[in-house]
This record gives sequence, structure tokens and C-alpha cells, in this order.
Amino acid sequence: MTTHYLRSVTMSDRARMQESAKRRRLLEGVWEQDLIEAMSQYISAEQLAAWGRPALSANTFRSVCTQLAVLYQQPPVLDHSDPTSAQRIRDITDASGCWSEAPQFQRLVIGQRECFRRLDWSNGRLQVRIVPVDLVTAESSPDRPSEPHTVHEYRARDLDGEEVLTRDVLSIHGEPVYRIETADGRQDLTERFLGQSYSGAAYPYRDRDGVPVLPYVLTHAIPTGKLFDAYEGSELVSGTLTVAALFVHWRHVVFDASWPQRYAINAVPSGLTADPTKEEHATFIPTDPASLLLLEPRNPDSPTTVGQFQPGGDPVTVGDAIHSYAAALAGEFDLTPADIARSHADSRSGYAIHVIRDSQRQASKRYETGHRAGDLQLLRIAAILQNRFSGEPEIAEDRYSIRYQPIPLSVEERKTRIEEYKVRAELGTASVVQFLSEMEGITEEEARDRLEVIRQDRIRYGIGGQ
Repeated sequence: MTTHYLRSVTMSDRARMQESAKRRRLLEGVWEQDLIEAMSQYISAEQLAAWGRPALSANTFRSVCTQLAVLYQQPPVLDHSDPTSAQRIRDITDASGCWSEAPQFQRLVIGQRECFRRLDWSNGRLQVRIVPVDLVTAESSPDRPSEPHTVHEYRARDLDGEEVLTRDVLSIHGEPVYRIETADGRQDLTERFLGQSYSGAAYPYRDRDGVPVLPYVLTHAIPTGKLFDAYEGSELVSGTLTVAALFVHWRHVVFDASWPQRYAINAVPSGLTADPTKEEHATFIPTDPASLLLLEPRNPDSPTTVGQFQPGGDPVTVGDAIHSYAAALAGEFDLTPADIARSHADSRSGYAIHVIRDSQRQASKRYETGHRAGDLQLLRIAAILQNRFSGEPEIAEDRYSIRYQPIPLSVEERKTRIEEYKVRAELGTASVVQFLSEMEGITEEEARDRLEVIRQDRIRYGIGGQ
């Protein structure tokens, strides 16, 4: 989507949206032009042309964000004191696909620091659409600065067979508003797309008491008390482009400067032929490391000298330096250096940054607060839309709970935990409830229930134990 619509927003929003758009390009793999612009700061246009098209394989920002987005590896557990409401909210959110898309959603939240989801009711079911923050401007009240009351979302739509850029305007600040406008806000297109006005008394998104609600849910990576936190982690964003540029240089060293540069004085290769594809029919001779190159003197009466310079660069040394720089950058983004493991033997990538599993768990815990607030609001709006548009018996509109399932333990981690438990059990400092909870990824209350069942089974089937 083109960015000419940014002319209609404030300077601060424009800068924020451009920063967020760059991050989304990095996350979605369309950042080649960003890399070329970054490389132009370090090398000349002639060098850039000689090095060739830059490779996009070294994306530290995307790698880190993807590895930290583990909160939804398994669908969260939804519940309510009313079993019917609990089951219905599970059904409608599962059908919407919001949990299957949640890993992608969390990656955007982490990378852009916030992300919206737009909820609506269409074709008899809930629809949840991810809305990146680079496509949105929003406003909030001073009393609740991190919760938007007005949202402008820029969207491409088809109008009379042509794609036009529009913006959805929704607000519950004062008289509720739902309009569709041109991107610059000069023309109201609501009736063209929706058939009628939906502002004021006709505003469709209301709870059972008639109070207007916003069908946009904003989720923060880490709550900051602000509506947007667009520049957090900018060191990793700019550093990723630097690392990618350095790896382009590393590739240049490997292909063009990792062997000795040979030279000859008063000697020319034998068998030179003209290359008709070159200007002025430049001469050449094909060679490779296994060929025998014959030289003949240019001037038989003068001495001939053959020698070589040392390689222009050491790929191993250069590569290790770039690896270390990339790992240090990752430590500036919701991580510490101890959270990062890098192995040259890893077959997945020659220069990937890998976040160790226990650090993923710790990061996931840090992200729970912001995501829980967003997910509970999503459940509330989903229930409200269900009650208003489905025509089915009403369900509860609030007081839902959500529990995120932990990252499963690896085989090595299980062995370590078992050994630790045995030692602590001998000292009398181990809790079997906590141990089972961690090993099985369940709550401590569920662990107690399971242990009680195990105890009863052991008594009933004669295995012994009380």
C-alpha cells in the first residue's frame, strides 16, 4: 500500500507509522529497498553495483521476534463461571481463526510493540482481522492513555471497479461514530459501502446495556501507559540493516577476496582469446583452481616476475565478528546476552541467532500481561457481537478468564528437572505439586486433582501408598 495517505496525518503520527511500516517490512520479508538504502551509507554506488543484489537471508530482527512469539504455540484455555458461556466463547473464537493466527499476531505485537485486531460479525460468525499499527491513527483520553477511544484505519477498497484508499473512522468518544471516508477525510463514503449511516443512534457496536464499544482491540507487547511505543527496540531495527549489509560484505569477501591475489610483471597468459560480448573485444582466458596457467614474457629481453598478495579478507574472522555484533544487538531487545545461543554447527542457518528455550519462557511471562489484557478485551467484544448479531441466546459479556499454556519441556530439560527434584526431595524441600505442574504444563490446582486421582488409583488397584 502506498503511503501518500500520510500527508493527512500529524508529523508525529507520520514518523511513528513510517517506523512501524519499516518494522513490518522486515517481518514480512519485503525489506530489500531498506537494505539497499542502508548499504548506500557505507559504500559507493559503483561498489554496490559490483557486489550485486543484496541477500535478505540475515534478518536478526525477524529471527528474534519470531522466536519470542511463543505465547500461542498452543491455543489458550478459555473459561467462565457459566459453562455455557465458556463453551460458546470457545466455539466462536475458534471458528474465527483468531488463535490459529495468534503466533503471527504476536510477532507483530513484539516487533511493532502494539497491534490492533478488528472484530466484526459477518455471514453468521465472528470475524477477527489483524490490523498493523502502521495503518492506524488513534486517540485516547488522559485518564486512560493506553486505551483508544477513536481509531482511523486506512484500507484499500474496490469502488466502481477501481481500488481506492479509504479510512474507517470509529469513535466512542461522545456521540459514537462509524464512517468510511476517503483517505484524506474530505468525502464521506459510508452509504456507498454500507448502504446507510451508522453513526449516532444507529451505531451498531453496543453491549447489552446499549453502551457503545469499539470493535478494535489494541494489544501492547509491554504495558507502558502510552497508546503507542513505536520506537522501543529501534537499536535492533537499525542494527539488523547494518548486520545484513555486513553480511553482503562478507559474501563479497568469500567470492572475491578470500584467496591470494596473484600478479605478474612482464608476463601475459598464453592462449588469450577475444570476448565478442565485451566492448573493444577485451581478451580473457578461463581459469579455475585446478587449471595450469601458462605465462609468456611480454618483452623477452626483460626479466619476468610472478608473485601474489595475501587474501584480501578472512571469511571466518569477518563472519565471527558479524555474529558477535548481531548477538549483542539481540541482547538490546527484550533479551540479555545470556538468553542467546549460537552454534556454528546448526544446519538451519549459518549465521542465525537462537534464543534458548528457558529464555523464551521468561520472555513469554513478560508478554503475558499485555496480551492477557488484549485477549480479555477481545473475548468481551466477541461476546457482545455474539449477543447483538447472532440471534442466539445471550451469553456473558465479561468476567472471562484466559490461561496460556507453557512451552513444553524438551527431553534434556525434563531430565534436568527430574534430577533436581530427586535431590530436593531427599532434602525435604521439593513440592510434588509444583513438580507435576511444571512437568505437565498444568496449573497447581490441576496438579493437586491429578495427584489425588493417582493416590486413589494406587489404593484401589493395590499398588500401595496413601
